[in-house]
Amino acid sequence: MVKTSSPPFAGHVKKAITDVPDAVIDTSALIEVLTSATPDPALRRRVALCDLAAPELIDLESVNVLRRLVRHGKLAEGEAGQVLDDIMQAPVARCPHRPLVRRIWDLRGSVGSYDAAYVALAEQLGVPLITCDAKLAGANGHAARIELHPVT
Repeated sequence: MVKTSSPPFAGHVKKAITDVPDAVIDTSALIEVLTSATPDPALRRRVALCDLAAPELIDLESVNVLRRLVRHGKLAEGEAGQVLDDIMQAPVARCPHRPLVRRIWDLRGSVGSYDAAYVALAEQLGVPLITCDAKLAGANGHAARIELHPVT
């Protein structure tokens, strides 16, 4: 179910990629805050108040998650389209993943490649990774600080 209130980052100004963000956000957290009727208040507050970054692949992963939610009847197609619009307008600095590829490869024994992109970016920037993915939060073999928020 999609919440009816405005996105938590409404009125936020998109930062340039060269600005150091407060945190990296992954797809699980972004989708949770945009689709849950009652997202975790700490997650909503974190997203609303932080300058965020993510690898560019967050947009493709988000499309894939929205497609799956629609296919399984958990989200109406029109709602998914609105969430996609919100994602595309989200003030999340999209960072190229190419500079992270070697570190992503190094993390292959701990996390999958897509998750490793978020971990590598958080490590590179020296900021926490915001996620709702408990498996990712429990992974080892990296130096990223992980902030795990519940799925509601």
